[in-house]
Amino acid sequence: VHCQRQPRHQGLGARHVGDVWGLAYNPTHIAGVQVVLQAFFNGNALVQLFGHSPETVRRAIFVEKVTHLSATPSFYRLLLTKDADLARAAVISITLGGERCDEALRGRLADAFPAARVRNIYASTEAGTLFVSEGEEFFPPPELDGKVRVEGGQLYLAAGLLGDFAGDVGAIQDGWYATGDTVELTSENPLRWRVTGRAREWVNVGGHKVNPAEVEALLLTYPGVVDARVYGRANSVLGQILVADLVAHPAPDEVELRNHVAACLQPAKVPRLIKIVTEIERGRTGKLKRS
Repeated sequence: VHCQRQPRHQGLGARHVGDVWGLAYNPTHIAGVQVVLQAFFNGNALVQLFGHSPETVRRAIFVEKVTHLSATPSFYRLLLTKDADLARAAVISITLGGERCDEALRGRLADAFPAARVRNIYASTEAGTLFVSEGEEFFPPPELDGKVRVEGGQLYLAAGLLGDFAGDVGAIQDGWYATGDTVELTSENPLRWRVTGRAREWVNVGGHKVNPAEVEALLLTYPGVVDARVYGRANSVLGQILVADLVAHPAPDEVELRNHVAACLQPAKVPRLIKIVTEIERGRTGKLKRS
């Protein structure tokens, strides 16, 4: 774990003095670059946490007196093990982004870091950081009035927000960019929504659309399960079946675990195949890899 302290720049507010940022994103990804720039231009210490074990990260948070953490929900779930004692850490700001975050995880973070403000961030590579929320529910700030809409359970942004982005231009139609994020509309006026997942990750089980993130969130509430990945596997009868990879200590009884899911979700959302693994693979940004 490396700690790099930058010289302070003149003219910065006193409230930034003494901030120490934990870099929990890949530094070559846009989210990591944002953290690096935030620390650099405020002259703050920057502690490299990405790619290290949860034990090393917890130790670095204390030793380096990290005050600001920005990471994916997956990062925090691995950090918050049953025996983790983080209440005396210096962390005062926690932000989550890159993946769907449920209220259960936010509650666990609030308990683990009682002095920290916990916020969700919605950002995209194409448009940068757009929305910040204290809970699961997002809403557009005044400057984005008329530039965000929800249609057919998906989130759209005005194409002008993308600047010179030259990526998937096929996702832009009639001046609107399809983000690929599926959302649940909680209010039309004023506009409010919850992010539920990514459209391309949904699994078709016998004609039933299943959101893997919903199943993962429930599996993570089962005693002993510390990490979960749900995805589809080809099946000659149903088209796809649902598979769950779990990191769990101790390994759960599969019948009891399926009953736990079946008590809360529809039959199509109950994993047909459950595998206990030592680690779940993540991409270069720290997000779950479901394929």
